[in-house]
Amino acid sequence: MLKKTVGFLSWTLVVVTTACLIFTLLTTYQFISIQYFGNYKIFDIFMTFTMIVWAVNFFDNSDKSRSLFYSGGCAFIALGTMFFMYMGVF
Repeated sequence: MLKKTVGFLSWTLVVVTTACLIFTLLTTYQFISIQYFGNYKIFDIFMTFTMIVWAVNFFDNSDKSRSLFYSGGCAFIALGTMFFMYMGVF
């Protein structure tokens, strides 16, 4: 039950993050004007949440080396995104 919930949440966050990326690019190139998508902060926030959920989703006890590699990669991307958000790099 928990694995299906995390799987559903991870794919839902992928769709939301993709929508945020599209809206951010459309706003950045001034095709449309949406107030919160004028910079990459909303996209960074959703990217961080998505990568954290995917790190949890990939963590599986059946194949330890692959599980740790994929979970670690997603966690690394999430931590990198948070670091650059903290430093003010958009």
